[in-house]
Amino acid sequence: MKALQNTDSTEQSIRLTDIPKPVLQKDEVLVKIKAAAFNRRDYWISVGKYPKIQPFCILGSDACGVVEAVDNQADTDWIGREVILNPNNDWGTNEAVQSEKYHILGMPTNGTMAEYLAIRADRLHLKPAHLEAAQAAALPLAGLTAYRALFRYGQITKDSRVLITGIGGGVALFALQF
Repeated sequence: MKALQNTDSTEQSIRLTDIPKPVLQKDEVLVKIKAAAFNRRDYWISVGKYPKIQPFCILGSDACGVVEAVDNQADTDWIGREVILNPNNDWGTNEAVQSEKYHILGMPTNGTMAEYLAIRADRLHLKPAHLEAAQAAALPLAGLTAYRALFRYGQITKDSRVLITGIGGGVALFALQF
């Protein structure tokens, strides 16, 4: 399958490669990617300015696709469904703070800029029917970040006034819409 990986070269930091299709592990599903979004996090990884960069990792945190196979028979209802992916993994038990095992798809684990992705079934959400694949692919990371900032930490209400800086960025645009 084709995948967009970062490299260990300063001359060509990312490249399109041919790699094997993922093999499902326990409780994973195989998603055929229809659309993936390139966000600021991917940019910073591609220019070598992101912490703990690991060469030859598939980039991408956000995607929309169709579930093609499942490891666990309890997840067979997902087969054939269009999904978006929650790129956050291993948050932990404390809702306020990430665990030490927390990570985001696309670094350190392989991400969404490939033809297929193996991911735990608990990271799937049905794609909103009114959105095209490319629109739905852009939702997860920026949308969840903005939502959490506004409602979890900011505890805003309908009467709140909020200053949103950096309005050209994805998180800021979602914050404005929320």
